[in-house]
Amino acid sequence: MNKVSPNTAGALKCPRPNFRGRGQFIAPAVSALVALVLFAPVVHHGFVYDDVAIAGDTRLHDPWFGLTVWISQWWPRGASVPISRPLTQFTYWLQVQTGLGSPMWFHLIDLMLYAGLCAMVAWLAGALKCPRPNFRGRGELIPPALVGIGFAVHPLHVEVVSSMVGRADTMAMMFTVLGIGLWLRWRGRGQLIAPAVGIWRRGAIIALVVLLAGLCKESGYLLAPMLGVIELAMWRRAGAGAGPINWPRPRSQFIATAVCVGVVVLVAAGQRWVMSNNIPKDAFRGGLSDMDNPMVLANASERLVTPVKLIGQAGRLMVWPAESRRGQFIAPAGSPDYSPRMLMPTDRLDDPLVIGGLLICGAWGVWVILAWRKRSDALGPLLCLPIAWAIPSNTVMLIGTIFAERLLMPVSLFVMLAVAGGINSPRRRGHLSAPAWVVLIVVWAVVSFLYIPAWHDNQTLQGYTVSYHPNSGRFQAFFANSVLETAFKAEGNPKLKSELLDVAAEHARLALEYWPRNAGPFAILGVVEAERGNPRKAAEYLKYARENSVDFHIGDWYEHRIGQLESADALQYRADALREKADAGETDPALAAELGQVYVKLRQWPLAYKQFEKLDVAAITDTQLLRDYIDAAITMGKMDTALAAEEHWMTLKPDQWDVLTDAAILAINAGLKIDQAKQWLDKAVELAPANAQPWAGLCMWYQFKGERDRAVEAIRRAIALSGTDDPRYPHYQWILENLMK
Repeated sequence: MNKVSPNTAGALKCPRPNFRGRGQFIAPAVSALVALVLFAPVVHHGFVYDDVAIAGDTRLHDPWFGLTVWISQWWPRGASVPISRPLTQFTYWLQVQTGLGSPMWFHLIDLMLYAGLCAMVAWLAGALKCPRPNFRGRGELIPPALVGIGFAVHPLHVEVVSSMVGRADTMAMMFTVLGIGLWLRWRGRGQLIAPAVGIWRRGAIIALVVLLAGLCKESGYLLAPMLGVIELAMWRRAGAGAGPINWPRPRSQFIATAVCVGVVVLVAAGQRWVMSNNIPKDAFRGGLSDMDNPMVLANASERLVTPVKLIGQAGRLMVWPAESRRGQFIAPAGSPDYSPRMLMPTDRLDDPLVIGGLLICGAWGVWVILAWRKRSDALGPLLCLPIAWAIPSNTVMLIGTIFAERLLMPVSLFVMLAVAGGINSPRRRGHLSAPAWVVLIVVWAVVSFLYIPAWHDNQTLQGYTVSYHPNSGRFQAFFANSVLETAFKAEGNPKLKSELLDVAAEHARLALEYWPRNAGPFAILGVVEAERGNPRKAAEYLKYARENSVDFHIGDWYEHRIGQLESADALQYRADALREKADAGETDPALAAELGQVYVKLRQWPLAYKQFEKLDVAAITDTQLLRDYIDAAITMGKMDTALAAEEHWMTLKPDQWDVLTDAAILAINAGLKIDQAKQWLDKAVELAPANAQPWAGLCMWYQFKGERDRAVEAIRRAIALSGTDDPRYPHYQWILENLMK
């Protein structure tokens, strides 16, 4: 029989639970209804942005994928880092298998899930005040309702609800809210010492919720440390009553939960290990792209300051995600993508967003101290905020994108719950913030209403982004590609096609201006030049597209489009046929060379290099074969081997300036034969004084030597010689910009 603690009377001062009335369901129901009404238009939207790749995943049509999804990666073609969200992907598979794979069904289910999440958020807001929510009076109803409705209408959540990939965020948040709510409910029963079997059962349920949250999206595993700080806040708050609450001893509930969560950690680690080893090596790109996250290229000071800038941006979007633009009183200020020019790494402490971030950090610290001293209901959510911010902060680790609004949904939840803690104050002044909260809710709803139509389809989303966020290099490239596709459909109208090609080229150049290390715009410009009858210029652009693309993707696809490259399927067929000959015992070097070159075209670099290793470099006279050999060696990190091949090439073409330049740049990047590299560059300048590339190489050499002024002089000379129509011009400008920081 359980024993009642003598010291727990009135410890939490919660009203007696009321199960006869329906008041406790009003706030959750209203929050869900508001979400359904506001976001109802998304049901008629198509697939946008990342949805296209996920919805087009052929694995979803495999009847057996439901079994292997638990050890499979999220993206069908690989990613920069291994990603696994098997529970979310399992729901996609179930939909496709049951004939519900159309955009309408995906969006409808996502909307229903989001409405359910909003209801759970309102429920959790009440649970923070009392482990058993009891909304009998107006004062107890207001905070949960305001939090639930505010969460439902916030513009930061438009991306989550409007895109099918946002389901991962929604489901992970649902389990996170459930886990915190269950913990509050069960720990609120501290007046009774539960029997051991109940303690272990509850610990197992909490651990299962943590696992399910993490299987929806990796960030869901943060529920475990969140429960720890929620417990700390409850412990602090328990001293506010007439007597201390009788918390179970560590050997009971805490140890049971810790052991169960420890099992979850082992299961999650094992699942990710199996998943990572299950990824085909040719499908895993490895390493983050600086286009996805420019922090990859950030120096030490930028790595320190930029996360503060991101806090400032998140705070601005959280409170006021709108601004006046183009004569509109209110326009959405959000973006589906924050590419480098939008949130470039910085080390400037006078940046307005950095100042804002510092102020937010200070305000959070003061708020935590006050909440701790006053034993406020806001303490738990405030302590959860840094944990929720760990993912988008790019501080603990670099993620696949420097900033994404969908990643801010947990942050918005705990900010609203913390504000609800103030509204929950038993003193009358606690309700004075309610009118301001209502005003914000109205503004947020208007901004969301204006932002939702932008997600109707890819073309609409791209047009919106380049209009309101023109410095988004990624979406400038996406928009240029869409215009190019439209131009191909206008074959019967030469004038319209020519105009569309001009528009595509304009936006492709803008994309390169904002971030020149992007492969797509080079490829688009290559196709435009091919359509205009300039094959040599087209080949030059497509060459740079390949240099900036790590797999058979952008530049290769466009080369195939204009008839300069076989399709991936045709190349794979050739590779398989040649591989059969090699496996049959043929050792002809010509066979190894041909097979290696096919693998190069497929961007299967390990297989290509394995074939090239069979060749005697000194016997190679085909310059294209040498080029492919060098590219494969560089990709595999065999810089000394690649440089040796470059030197052999120079013996074949001793007075070819581009070979000298390529060899020098390779040597500088590898840190090999630095003095010799300078001689090669000087000779290249002598042979081609009007060409920009040797001067760009000299800039790299001076940078390596730490001679910044001479590096600036050299790159300015390269810029002057290249001209704006030179494919490398944006890259030279980017180098100069970084040198002038």
